[in-house]
Amino acid sequence: MPAGPIHWRVANANGAGNGGIFMVGNTPEILEDESLRTPQQLPDFPVTVSGRLKRIEEVDRYQFKSKISGIITCDLFARRLGSDFNGVIEVHDQNNRKVAEIFDTEGTDPTLTFTSEKDITYTVSIRDVDYRGFRSFTYRLVMDSGPRILAVIPAAGKRGQKQTIEFIGIGVATGKAKIESIKKEVAFPADEKLASFAYKLETPFGNGQSYSFPLSNFDEKTLGTELLMVPGAVTGRLTEAKKSDTYTFKGKKAELWTISCDTGKIGSNLDITLAVLGPDGKEIASKDDSSPSMDPELPITLPADGDYKIIVRDLSGKTKTPASVYRLVVDKTKTNFKLRTLPAASVPIGGTLALVIAITREAGFKEPVTLTFANLPEGVSVPANLIILPTVASLNVTLTCTKDAPASAV
Repeated sequence: MPAGPIHWRVANANGAGNGGIFMVGNTPEILEDESLRTPQQLPDFPVTVSGRLKRIEEVDRYQFKSKISGIITCDLFARRLGSDFNGVIEVHDQNNRKVAEIFDTEGTDPTLTFTSEKDITYTVSIRDVDYRGFRSFTYRLVMDSGPRILAVIPAAGKRGQKQTIEFIGIGVATGKAKIESIKKEVAFPADEKLASFAYKLETPFGNGQSYSFPLSNFDEKTLGTELLMVPGAVTGRLTEAKKSDTYTFKGKKAELWTISCDTGKIGSNLDITLAVLGPDGKEIASKDDSSPSMDPELPITLPADGDYKIIVRDLSGKTKTPASVYRLVVDKTKTNFKLRTLPAASVPIGGTLALVIAITREAGFKEPVTLTFANLPEGVSVPANLIILPTVASLNVTLTCTKDAPASAV
């Protein structure tokens, strides 16, 4: 099973509970020992600790003796697991001198990288930013040594090709605690079923944490590309001196294109807004965030033949770094649809449940949609020939449960 989140839900004859997230990792896992009153000793890195801030003002402490003089990274998972707290990571040395700290003020989970000295004992402290605690405040603390990758250029790989990748991160070139870059050739798998590819950068100063490349079928272009061949993708970088980038592509009247820009998906600190100018130089469309993501996605219908300009701007107001990158994608708009309904529902024994299935049509999708239900509990049935017609926005489906059906959950 690949590393990543697994969504789960508890259900029985009384109904279903709220959903949760179980994280599958690729490092050794240990549990916090809640009985300790002294810092818990950690084994060799990499290691992941599953813990909990159970009480108000609780601070969990973990201790290790560094075997290297080099870079160590602490990655705290809390919000990403559904826990309702903003974490703080603090690191002190054996003389109780504060070495590093980070506060999660944006609700995105903190990651802290610091330089350790060989044979020095360090204590890593975890708490809520307001010293809150509750039995549901669970977390995962992932700790590893070696370079930390912040960004890559290009930000995705083309299936079945080798490509020179610029890795941008802390200590990737010299092992020192500074942002720098190094180039390596990476061979990407050709498997169309794979959406991403995990790559571990090897350096003389240790191996970097695994980095997940999105996979595409585009020629992934890089910095310096101004004329964009579409469909296609390009990775760009904004700096303090360069607040925006402009790309040109050729289009024909009535063509349907979707323009998107990835930042959050690739770990960038940018908040991008897109604007499209027509052949006459006038703006024909713009987009900031696309809920629930902060990454914009802009479908457009071209009004005329000619050259179109895409302007990429950052609205974050944050200081730019060499890792302030984005990935711009221009692809043909595909007709599609999305269905929405309740995440969990209960059908009473001997009764019925009216379930509303809503449809969102994209890019002019006008076809009828036929629904089928699979793996229904024993004794539960739905009507035959369930079809959402092109003229309606939803369909009411009646689930019926027989009187003699056993109580169960699926």
